[in-house]
Amino acid sequence: MELADDYKIALTKSWRNEAWINSGQLNRHTVMDYFKDSPFYDRNCCQETLKRQGFDPTQENLRKMTGVQYELLGGDQSRIDIDGWFVIRKLYRASTTDVKILQHYYVMGPAKPGQSPNAPPFGTVIPLPDMHSVFSTAVQTCVDDIRSSFNDVKAHSSFNFCGKYGWVFAPAGGSTSGGKDDAELPDSRYEPLAQQCLDLLISKKLP
Repeated sequence: MELADDYKIALTKSWRNEAWINSGQLNRHTVMDYFKDSPFYDRNCCQETLKRQGFDPTQENLRKMTGVQYELLGGDQSRIDIDGWFVIRKLYRASTTDVKILQHYYVMGPAKPGQSPNAPPFGTVIPLPDMHSVFSTAVQTCVDDIRSSFNDVKAHSSFNFCGKYGWVFAPAGGSTSGGKDDAELPDSRYEPLAQQCLDLLISKKLP
């Protein structure tokens, strides 16, 4: 499976560890350890390499390495209380100054007063889609709506050999099976010409 396919699948997933939540130990100091248990965490990242080598995964040590790394953004408790979530960034470090952001993850914080009842529960890890994914989804939704509208209009269109185009729509609670309640647009401006051609053909056949 290609990396792009893995990325698309990851955007549809979320993760939550009930044991951690029930222990009451999830906070800004432990959220990185909590995130390490999720399927989104890369076991080959620089943090794990440092741990295997017996070093602490401090920012100073991570800056000296190249590869996939993670960092907690806005770890200040006051910021988390305002936003209502933790943000973890996944990045690729090619050098001390060359860093490429790969992904952001939200870890939902404690519920706040007035929070939507549909919001993910505390501790849910959610991949944040990039702008390309958001834009593509919005465009696809618009295209689907436009296509559906055209299909609906096409189903109510009518045409006859005189060149007349019409639109027949059912009244509220009614049907399109004909009758004075059917609404049609005015005759096409080409209908008189079509009628003259038809009369000429008939006159030649029936002098």
